[in-house]
Amino acid sequence: MGGVRTVSTSRSCAPMLSRLGRKADVEVLLPADVLCDDTECRTHDGDTLLYVDNGHLTREGARYLVDGLGLRERPQRVAD
Repeated sequence: MGGVRTVSTSRSCAPMLSRLGRKADVEVLLPADVLCDDTECRTHDGDTLLYVDNGHLTREGARYLVDGLGLRERPQRVAD
């Protein structure tokens, strides 16, 4: 991963979210799976900033995340 990085703490809640997702029968998507490695999170991709501030993605960052999670290829599900 290139680019400026910051220490990641976002994975600490992943096990709990996964358990809750299984219990509620919903898929849990974790941005950290795309934006972070084991110790750091990407803040930009080349010259493209991914974050506006500490917790909000830029439009380009949102696109990066959507593509990284493979959401463009998934069919839209509508709640009952």
